[in-house]
Amino acid sequence: MKTLNIFKSYRLSKIFYELYYPAIKAFSSDFLLINSFLPVKEGRVGINNFGDDLNIHLMKLISGKRIIPLQYCKTAIKNEELNYLCIGSYLHNSNNGSVIWGTGAIEERLPDRFRFKKIHAVRGPKTRDLLIKNGINCPEVYGDPALLLPLFYKPTRPKKYRLGIIPHIVDKNDSVVHELATQSGVKILDIQHSGVWTDFIEQINECEIILSSSLHGIIISDAYNIPNVWAKFGAELIGDKFKFQDYFLSVNREIIDPVKFNKSIDIEEVIKLSYSWKKITFNPHLLLEACPFRK
Repeated sequence: MKTLNIFKSYRLSKIFYELYYPAIKAFSSDFLLINSFLPVKEGRVGINNFGDDLNIHLMKLISGKRIIPLQYCKTAIKNEELNYLCIGSYLHNSNNGSVIWGTGAIEERLPDRFRFKKIHAVRGPKTRDLLIKNGINCPEVYGDPALLLPLFYKPTRPKKYRLGIIPHIVDKNDSVVHELATQSGVKILDIQHSGVWTDFIEQINECEIILSSSLHGIIISDAYNIPNVWAKFGAELIGDKFKFQDYFLSVNREIIDPVKFNKSIDIEEVIKLSYSWKKITFNPHLLLEACPFRK
């Protein structure tokens, strides 16, 4: 029954956008087609994976326009209409209509017949180097757009937890994650939240330290100057360390391997690991100035 409901939600959303997009396009230019992975959850998009979901919420704030997920607009995909690649490791999704601002590669290779319309910025130097090696000019403008969040949202909740753990989706059921969560002062933060998007930022800011195997858990912690530790639990990620290293280089963060957790350790040991964290070096205004759709 649950699978059937998910399928129905997907079909309804697809039908909605297939009808909505041509109507909006016919009477207005007040929209952005966002090229990302934005699946339907509970009948809506934008509440599945916080990093990806920011493509809806943050781009709306930056542009002041309606956000339409490209993946549900069959005609726009077929015609390779103007679309934007922003947050996430979605460089491989680019087509002849894609304008790139902030996205990155997921691994150290490009797909065959890589296509794009224009590049304004990429997530980090490793993505830029990959493009240049393939004969593609790329400006030396770096940054994951999630780093711009503090310009648009200021959290208000006081500190409540000594440690927040943000597992990657593939690590959500990891036994070590759940063992760590049993210790006093620890909170698990679900990156597949279903609430208001700003609530996830508030939850991160309630924590004195963040332990994350999710890249956007690290990025948002850095953006709000919360000490954090890059963790590796049991699962392997596509592209291994590429996207993390790409981001680290973009903000002058030391390239180190993740801390491997194959057994539970005391919270005090995790806190000690955070002592080496340093504030990132990043000028948000340079990335924002490169944005092709800002107000």
